[in-house]
Amino acid sequence: MAPLHVRGPGDPGFPAKAPIVITGTPDGADLEAARAEAMERFPGERIRYVISDSPETLVLMSALWQLGVSPPDVKLRGPELATPPVIYGIPREPEIIAREEEAAERWANAHVVHLIAETPTELVFLQWVWQSGPF
Repeated sequence: MAPLHVRGPGDPGFPAKAPIVITGTPDGADLEAARAEAMERFPGERIRYVISDSPETLVLMSALWQLGVSPPDVKLRGPELATPPVIYGIPREPEIIAREEEAAERWANAHVVHLIAETPTELVFLQWVWQSGPF
């Protein structure tokens, strides 16, 4: 899978009421550029994220998301064994950015992965988006 892509309504495989998604792998990814593109293409919409380095990490993030949907809205889990730092929760952009900054301070040069979804249904949709890759 290529680094990062912005996908949303009107893109192949996305229904008219689909969420806006930043998807891909974290290696050398320009998250700020993807976030700016998403905000430009879909102004005022909340962004969902599914950025993973592997299918195994995607499964871990899914479990963390399902177990951890409670305040705070966005959580940061540090790297463990073979997994990178994980940011997961619901779409709250200021909190996501704060967790990204915290991860950058604590684990310099680490490729941080994200799973941000509003509902369990979106969680499943985001897994499909990541597995489908770029169109």
